Amino acid sequence: MVTARVVPRGRRQARRSSSAGAPLAPGTAWAMRRRRPSFGCARCRQAGSHAPEAPSKGDGRPRLGALVAGRRARTHPATAGPAAARGPAGLSLPSPTATASQALGAPRLGSRAMSAIAFHLPDELQDVLADLEAFLATEVIARHEKHADLLEDPRRLYDEDGRHSAPAQQLIREVRQASSAAGFFNLSVPPSIGGRGLGYLAYYSAWELANRTCGPRNWLGTFALSHWAFGPSAVLEQVTDEARERFLPGLLAGDTSMCFGLSEPGAGSDAAALTTRAEPDGDGWRVHGRKIWTTNVTFADWMVVFAVTDAERAARRRGGISAFLVPTDAPGFRLDRVIRMHGHIGGVEGETVLDGVPVEPWQLVGPLDDGLRIGLLGVSLGRVYNSARSVGLARWSLEKAIAYAKDRVAFGQPIADYQGVSFPLAESAMQVHAAHLMGLNVAQLLDQGGRAVKELSMTKAFSVEVCLRAVDRAIQTHGARGFVNEEGLVEAYNTLRLINVADGTNEILRRTIFQQLAKGDLDL
Repeated sequence: MVTARVVPRGRRQARRSSSAGAPLAPGTAWAMRRRRPSFGCARCRQAGSHAPEAPSKGDGRPRLGALVAGRRARTHPATAGPAAARGPAGLSLPSPTATASQALGAPRLGSRAMSAIAFHLPDELQDVLADLEAFLATEVIARHEKHADLLEDPRRLYDEDGRHSAPAQQLIREVRQASSAAGFFNLSVPPSIGGRGLGYLAYYSAWELANRTCGPRNWLGTFALSHWAFGPSAVLEQVTDEARERFLPGLLAGDTSMCFGLSEPGAGSDAAALTTRAEPDGDGWRVHGRKIWTTNVTFADWMVVFAVTDAERAARRRGGISAFLVPTDAPGFRLDRVIRMHGHIGGVEGETVLDGVPVEPWQLVGPLDDGLRIGLLGVSLGRVYNSARSVGLARWSLEKAIAYAKDRVAFGQPIADYQGVSFPLAESAMQVHAAHLMGLNVAQLLDQGGRAVKELSMTKAFSVEVCLRAVDRAIQTHGARGFVNEEGLVEAYNTLRLINVADGTNEILRRTIFQQLAKGDLDL
């Protein structure tokens, strides 16, 4: 669902010019922001109470990190002065004498209600999210409407072997390419490898918005942002110079994609137990082994393969595992099967056999024998992603359920009037709100350079659990209609059930949380 908002005239014109299949021009977001008029009350404009711009990157754009550490002050004259307080990360808090409405915060122009979050996202990020929302409407949702006969027919969506059909793969590629051209695909990719470097807060917020806007039915939205395991991310900062030339350009442009080959039939949560090995062969290696639960392998162009390169160190769990970039059309690389789930006739998970796959020194990612650190970095990024995804899908589901409960009449009145219906939804709203706050908090901790091992584990475990429950309650609210394909609620449920396992099961996360507590990290 695309929410209505009041948009400056310049931005409206720019958005009207974009249509499905015609991406926003590169830099459109920045051009639109330069035309944005100054909003706020007349007293603020007359008093000139807005603080100077944050330090720039050298290209006229403010640094997002500087805005997170100390947001541009937008102090209303009624709360300015010595009594004004400073909150976490330099955010302005109302003075003790502020009125109740000022203390709660005024809604942004065009919003339907007061924001549920007490602090504002940085202006740069708010603009990016507003533009991303427009992009999702024109490039993702419009494509689903135009190609519904393909995307909603499993017999056309998948080939007989379970992979996405060529027309479906082309649509996925078009979304990646359009998003890259518009500046969204690589928004949180480190600048060192060609991205915009907007950090974890942008990564979390963008994924939450994408899932809340697109829901489970408009699933092309999954490819509008660079997923850490499918595209460029911090995982690839340590690739070789030759790999940067041969591998990164296509990935950044959305022309190609990748997958992450870590899990094996006998090595899931215990990632260090993998048995795939890379044996020396001249200047390089030959890789032998098997990978499973590899998302995106069904049409990826590359796989980051993790293999044992020093068996003795690996047995002692002191390293001995390396990461390699492997093209999926390399000799000896074979997709053994597509893993079908939830009763679908196809999917994006696969099991792969590597039978003497040759790799050269330029394909090594990071230091030899120290690749597992890269794998764990990827898993951490996945926990941020899945936390955001769960909140977005839960909010989408709750909005559907609330609207349905208000309209559906039983025994002479809307079912929203019955506490048996309304109270579970209210409870889930409480929990999803808490999950959202936890996600925003941990993203900022990570942006500040903290490891946040405990906090990220808490956020992911809590988010996926309570958001799954929220979707289940949305299904229950709809009654039998909750299971109908067109509603998409069961797809949301299946997705959230899956990510209660992905990137760290809830049990492993609880183990990690307690380990950190036992080491003395008791701050809550």
